[in-house]
Amino acid sequence: MSGIDNPAITVGEMKAHGVQKVWAVCELCGKRWLVPVEFLPASTSLATIAELIICPNCGDRSVMASPASLGRV
Repeated sequence: MSGIDNPAITVGEMKAHGVQKVWAVCELCGKRWLVPVEFLPASTSLATIAELIICPNCGDRSVMASPASLGRV
């Protein structure tokens, strides 16, 4: 799935690859968790998703997001 980690990839493009969740990683505390994104508009970019996520552990907004690969949980 080349290009799937591109910050400009959209929810619609991820869905086309069968991806409905993203991995979120807090840059402050290191917490890693899966975030469902299939309910977001198809035009929502990965970069926008990262901006919307708040770490449930420490409350920081410095979160990186990447599509969850098929078969990896």
